[in-house]
Amino acid sequence: MYALSKSRHGTVALIPDNQIDLELLYMGVVGGRDPLSLALIQRVDSRKIVTLKRSGELSSILSSDGLTLINRKGELIDTGVIIDISKVSDLVTSGGRTPAATAASLFGRVIKVSEDGQIVLFLNGRHIYSFN
Repeated sequence: MYALSKSRHGTVALIPDNQIDLELLYMGVVGGRDPLSLALIQRVDSRKIVTLKRSGELSSILSSDGLTLINRKGELIDTGVIIDISKVSDLVTSGGRTPAATAASLFGRVIKVSEDGQIVLFLNGRHIYSFN
């Protein structure tokens, strides 16, 4: 995340809570799965993020459109997820990543990296910490 911040590439990553049923998250996903997206997910599914970092694939995955899900074991669960932000307060209006991060944080811890370099942490629908 720090490397993405320094290179000015944005991302939103969710580390879901263990007790959360991910099907609830996917019920709020906008759009379907195209063949290219499915092929990418199958290629990297359950691979450790350390391995993806070493190969150089992690930066590309994280900086692509959509939400990336990483489990607590450090394995990639999914990527390119476009989350429904309609449940987020009307007060969250800045950019696309902030509403997505806010909505995703209802399912666990979220790290958002802005293209301006700021790193923001979200939990339970709220911004809890930020640093540059």
